[in-house]
Amino acid sequence: MTNLHAETMRGVTLIELMVTLSVLAITVTMGVPAFQDLINNNKATGVTNSLVSALNFGRSEAVKRGQLVTVCTSNSTASATPGCDGTSWKSGWVVFVDSPATGVVDGTDIVLKVGQVPNVPSATSFTGDANLTGYVSFKANGQSQDNAASTTGGNLTLCLSGKKRTIGINTTGRIHVDTGTC
Repeated sequence: MTNLHAETMRGVTLIELMVTLSVLAITVTMGVPAFQDLINNNKATGVTNSLVSALNFGRSEAVKRGQLVTVCTSNSTASATPGCDGTSWKSGWVVFVDSPATGVVDGTDIVLKVGQVPNVPSATSFTGDANLTGYVSFKANGQSQDNAASTTGGNLTLCLSGKKRTIGINTTGRIHVDTGTC
């Protein structure tokens, strides 16, 4: 038998390798669901921020121009002439100067901005309450105006993979976001 010195021995034993693989497997098992939750949370936040940005833009343009500006749902955001033909905020939106105040893009209106929702699961819902079903308008003083042309607030609710975001618009036109679960 040869005498081996400690400094010349290299490598790992089978036991050490098995322990390392077990620790790795446990770490991955715990980390993957948390990572999926992070991805869903970021998607919900991104979609919400896109619409909040459009709403804030619409409000600021109404004040700047001294005219009614409307943000409406649209299925034709990729069209050369987008319109207010959407059934859900999930399909996209159009921001335009609404003159005369009809809530739809017509020949006299100026389209300011068009927005689309990024890729989201088909089970995603993005709906407005009774006051904000198809559009919301902002008056020259920044106040919100609902579908009935009255100064009231309302909510838009996004539900994406268990993540809920509620965009609230109060009567003064101020926009806020609340989080929760669906």
